[in-house]
Amino acid sequence: MQINCITMTENDFKIIAIALGIIATISGFIYWHFKTINGFKDEIHDIKLKQKDLEHRDEMQQQTINQLENLYPLLKEIIKKTSEEKK
Repeated sequence: MQINCITMTENDFKIIAIALGIIATISGFIYWHFKTINGFKDEIHDIKLKQKDLEHRDEMQQQTINQLENLYPLLKEIIKKTSEEKK
């Protein structure tokens, strides 16, 4: 029975080291890329939430303005009657 032993030369070790270095670099880039993209997704989500909040505030302000426009003639009449009663 004969056992074939694989012997590696110094050149083979260099090739393996280069391959492992390339794999580690590519893995690091992929990790950084997805981490960055997920960070952007989180920031976009936060911006969308802030935009919805601002839209809600804008709607509330517009409702207040509309109500004030309706109340102004009534307030004007009340002030007029109050000032006439004091005279």
